[in-house]
Amino acid sequence: MLIPLTVALLTYNRSHYLREAMEGILAQTYRDFEFLILDNGSTDDTPAVVLGIHDRRIRYVRNPPGLEVLFNGISALKIARGKRIIITHDDDVMQPTMLAKQMAIMDAHPGMTAVWTNTGTIDQDGNTIQEYFTPPGHDRIYGRGEFIARFPSENLWPLPSTMMFARERYPQRQMDRLYYDQELGKRLPKTHGGDDVLIPALMNTFGPVAFLNEPLLKYRKHGAQDSNRTHLSLGIVNTYKTLRRFAGKLPERDQVAPLLDSHIARFTAQHEIIHTTAPQPTPAARAKLKKLFDKACGALERNSEAAPPLLPLRIFLSQTRKYGDEIFQALAAPGAEHPTATHALFHWARMLQAGGNLLAALPAHSNIVILGSALVSALLINEARAHNLNVLCCIDSNITRQDQTMLGTPIRPPEWLASQGKAVDYVILSSERDQDAYLHEFIHSLNKDAKTLSWKDLALDQECCPHQPSRPVSN
Repeated sequence: MLIPLTVALLTYNRSHYLREAMEGILAQTYRDFEFLILDNGSTDDTPAVVLGIHDRRIRYVRNPPGLEVLFNGISALKIARGKRIIITHDDDVMQPTMLAKQMAIMDAHPGMTAVWTNTGTIDQDGNTIQEYFTPPGHDRIYGRGEFIARFPSENLWPLPSTMMFARERYPQRQMDRLYYDQELGKRLPKTHGGDDVLIPALMNTFGPVAFLNEPLLKYRKHGAQDSNRTHLSLGIVNTYKTLRRFAGKLPERDQVAPLLDSHIARFTAQHEIIHTTAPQPTPAARAKLKKLFDKACGALERNSEAAPPLLPLRIFLSQTRKYGDEIFQALAAPGAEHPTATHALFHWARMLQAGGNLLAALPAHSNIVILGSALVSALLINEARAHNLNVLCCIDSNITRQDQTMLGTPIRPPEWLASQGKAVDYVILSSERDQDAYLHEFIHSLNKDAKTLSWKDLALDQECCPHQPSRPVSN
C-alpha cells in the first residue's frame, strides 16, 4: 500500500543539529508518513543519535563515504515509498503543524503538484535572526504555468527544506541517471543559487503549486553550509535558461521570455565582472557587456517588468563610461510589489545619472571592506574608488571565492576581519536580500570596532533628500 508521504532527512556530520531536526519531524501533528534518514557516510556520532531515537516510522540508510551530496538527495527520491515527498536537512527545524498544513492544501486541491512554506531564520545557536524570510502576506496558489510566468517579477524563492511535491512527477529517466551513475555527480559543476526554483517550476508544468506564507520551518544559517562551497552565477544562469525552456510551453511566453532573458543577461554579466581580476574589464570585455545589455533592453518594449534585473549592469556600465539609454531614463520607479533591493538599485542608477556617488557620505580615504563578492560588491568597489576610499578587500564565506581577486581587490575569508581591529573603518554590506540585521550581527561578532553600513540604506537615504549634499556618516 502506498504511503501518503515520505519525509526524507539528509544528514552528514551534524549530529549536534540532527537530534533537534529529528525531534521537530517526529513532533508533527500529521503523523502518517515514513521518516527516511539518509546519512551520507558521517564520521561523527550520527549513527548513535539516529539509533538512539525509537520510532517505527524511521528508516535509516547509511551511504558509504565519498559519495556526492547530490546522490543523497536522489537516493531519497529513488527509495521513498510515499506518494508525496519532502526532502529536508539536518540543520533545519520544522514547526509542529508544517506537514499538516501542507498536506491539507494539497488534499483540498487534488491536482496540486507542490507546496512550500515561508521560513524563519535562526543562527547556529538557534537564536532568531528573521521572523520571516519572505515578507508577511497572503498564501498563494499558482495555476498551471503561473509560477513560472510570475517568478521573474515576484522573485519568490522557495526553500528546499519546505518543498513537498508529487514524487511521481519527477522525471524517472533523470532520477535513474543520477542514481546509478554515481560518477556523474562528481562531473557536474558545483553551482548554486537557482536549483531551489526548479522543482516547483517543474511541478508547475503539470499542475498548480502553492506557497504558504506562515513561517513553518526554522532555517539555520551557519558557516558550514554547502552554499559556501559552490560557484556563483553559472548555476543561476542555467536555472533561468531552464525556466525559459519551461516557459516556451506557456500561452504567456511572449510576455514571460523578456523577463527570463533579462535575468540571464544579468547573471551572465555578473559572471564576467566578478571574475575580472584587473581593476577594470578590458575594452573588449566592456563591449561584450554593453552588447549583452543592449540585446536584453531590446525586449523591454514588450514587457517593461524586464528592466529591474538589468539595473546592476546599467550601473556598472555607467560607472565605467557615461551611458545614456533612453529606455531606462523613462523607466517608472518600482512599485510596492518590488523588493527593497530593486528600489535601491533604481535610485542608485538615478543618482549616478545626476553625477552623485553612493558612498559620498563616507570621509575620503576611509578604509573600507565589502561583505560579499557578487555583482553589487563589484559596483561598490567602483563607487569607492571614485570617492577616494581605500578598499582593503571583499570578505566572503564561499571558499571557492577566497584568495581570488575581483576588479583588483583581494577576496578574504571572514576570519581576516577578526584580525584587523581598528584598521577597518567601515564594512559595507552588499547583500540584495533583506537580511541586514543578521549581517550586522555577524560583522560585529568578528570585529566590534568596524562600523557596518548597508548599500540599500545608503541608496534609499540619499534618495529621500536627493538635492542635499551627502552628510558624513556618524561614528
